[in-house]
Amino acid sequence: MRKLLTSTILILSGMFAGVQAQQIPLYSNYFFTPFIYNPAQSGTDGATEVSAIYRRQWAGMDGAPQTAAIALNGNIGSDNVGYSVYGFNDEAGIVQNYGFYAAYAYHLQLSEKNFLSFGLAGGFLNSGLNRTAIRTLDPNDPNLAGDFSGRGIFDINTGINLRIDRLQVGMAIPQLLGSPVRFLNQPGLDLENQFNTVRHFMFNVSYDIDIQAERAVLSPLVMVRTGPAIPVMVDAGGVLNIKGIGFIGAMYRSDYAVTGNLGFHINDQLTIGYAYDFSTNAYSANLGTSQELMLTWRFGSNSKVDRLENEVKRMRQMDRRRSDEMNQAIEDKLSEARDELRREYEKAREQSTEDPDAVQRAAEERRRQQQQQQQQTQQQQQQQTQTGSDELSSSAASKIQPGSKGFYVTAGVFGSEANAQRKAESLIKGGFDAGIFRDPSNNMFYVFLYKFDTYQQAQKVRADKIGGRFDGDLWIKVME
Repeated sequence: MRKLLTSTILILSGMFAGVQAQQIPLYSNYFFTPFIYNPAQSGTDGATEVSAIYRRQWAGMDGAPQTAAIALNGNIGSDNVGYSVYGFNDEAGIVQNYGFYAAYAYHLQLSEKNFLSFGLAGGFLNSGLNRTAIRTLDPNDPNLAGDFSGRGIFDINTGINLRIDRLQVGMAIPQLLGSPVRFLNQPGLDLENQFNTVRHFMFNVSYDIDIQAERAVLSPLVMVRTGPAIPVMVDAGGVLNIKGIGFIGAMYRSDYAVTGNLGFHINDQLTIGYAYDFSTNAYSANLGTSQELMLTWRFGSNSKVDRLENEVKRMRQMDRRRSDEMNQAIEDKLSEARDELRREYEKAREQSTEDPDAVQRAAEERRRQQQQQQQQTQQQQQQQTQTGSDELSSSAASKIQPGSKGFYVTAGVFGSEANAQRKAESLIKGGFDAGIFRDPSNNMFYVFLYKFDTYQQAQKVRADKIGGRFDGDLWIKVME
């Protein structure tokens, strides 16, 4: 009886694990949480977010697989370093698995739009048997008195991801160590059994296509799962994500199901997603439906954006303080000039009573001084104009590296590179030196005219509309 029970348990364990994505929990909305499978994709969105997932598979069967998971994803200090934390509980029949992983990712910027990411996750994986789910004719059967408790192992997941503009290509290796899990071990009986966790190989490709400028993005994707003695499973589909509204998607999973996805962006923070699997295998009539629910809460942008906003605020305060000091200095100079003129006038009036020609001489002296002052002012203005012209020329769009650190005088921002390019070409035809760059933190494209090392320089050019030549709106974009 005991050997029969042991064999039955192992057969059921292998059956459920094999169908359920070969020991790896299966999800249908994973395009919003790709870091669960590939740690290299941790912290790629520039926002901190937490996701909760519940999936019930084959609702028409007793002991059907069901999975609950929670995941946290974000950046550490900068866009180059990402992290994720992921925990799950996965039940299939009498088999129960749960695990907890923490991942680290480094995003190496190869160029303005290209990134190579590396990820490593370590965690604890526990596999065991649920005694209450075992059915037997004799509940007091001594063969059920053995050790059915779970066994824990240390596990490692690793991955790599290459982003070339809007194309992403990645590979991940979950359960890298392939460690054995032992259970059903009772002292005095030679009935120790085990199964091995299987090293998996997962490959993913996706591409983002702008459908409605900044409003909608269509993302076709393909994922391939395989491993030693494991059938290849291929996912192929796509997701249309509409900003401020929600998303809709569809996916085909080889020899398993066709999945429909639907979700809503309740606000900038909360997204609710739902997935329904239509089984396509030979047992679909008996297995019933599979459904999945996902909730994602975004806490906002990362600390880098906050630091930039605080820096801009600080610079604006300094600019106002310096402006007030300059205005006070000008007022003091004007007051001194008025006092000097008043003294000269009193002196001239006193002299006029003694010398009839004094008034005329004083008037000629004042005219001569005024002419000298006008000449000096004109020379200073010419020098300032020449200096400003040289400074503007060296800071023009064609003279600097787009996207480098500094303060950009911008004339437009777009979600589509093509739209940004058209805006830049229009400005060039209008006689302006324009360029574009992409901000990796938000994937937006900026059309700019000048870049300066200080906020004050950029603000001066923006305020006077480039010497009054620009009749549109200008603002300052800070790149750190």
